[in-house]
Amino acid sequence: MALGSVNNSLYRFLAEEFGLRVDHCDTTIAATSVRPLVARRLAISPGQPVLELTQTHHAKGEPLIFSHNFHNSALVRFEASRTVLSAEEAAE
Repeated sequence: MALGSVNNSLYRFLAEEFGLRVDHCDTTIAATSVRPLVARRLAISPGQPVLELTQTHHAKGEPLIFSHNFHNSALVRFEASRTVLSAEEAAE
């Protein structure tokens, strides 16, 4: 599969191309003051509030993808929807 045909789903690409199914993600969202380097990249003033998002995506209990991002809290809103899996679904 060519990278251009990923269809906007990294999870699907990893599953189809490598047999890696992301089964859960640990996420931390924290309000913090932005440091100068990050402020420049976000085009805001140092010290302004931002949301710091740290995530580790797991496949078969092992870390697969790590991300550490900063988001301008004046422009971004996070929403979450949680699904409770049966024991059988969680074991897949």
